Amino acid sequence: MAYDPIIENGSQPVEITLAAAAKVGQLLGYSTGWKLSNAATGTAIAAELIAGQSGVIGDKITAYRRCTLWDRDAPFTAGSLYYVDEAAGPGGIVTTMPTTTGDIQQCVGIAASIERVLIDLHFGYGIRKIA
Repeated sequence: MAYDPIIENGSQPVEITLAAAAKVGQLLGYSTGWKLSNAATGTAIAAELIAGQSGVIGDKITAYRRCTLWDRDAPFTAGSLYYVDEAAGPGGIVTTMPTTTGDIQQCVGIAASIERVLIDLHFGYGIRKIA
């Protein structure tokens, strides 16, 4: 059975208008509108918020700067750091830090258990472009 991610303990909520479709738990950044974050060279968008609701282009949703992301289907590794994703898809998180020249490295959280990641986004904090 598949479970949808849930935002627990969301703090610092903001209402935004989406410039691209997003699902609960996906990371968002601003680049001519709120879009899915991405670490990849040429299309990099640093994560500033995490979607608290799903929506399509033009929808107003609530997003957060801090939260606990619960996802029973994603076997997180307790104690591991999580980064903005480069390869598996925009808006996602991975334990593998991007290493390609031109990518951005942004740590966004740490896994508290196999089902929960503590997300804490401070724009500009801990973001590094690989030279």
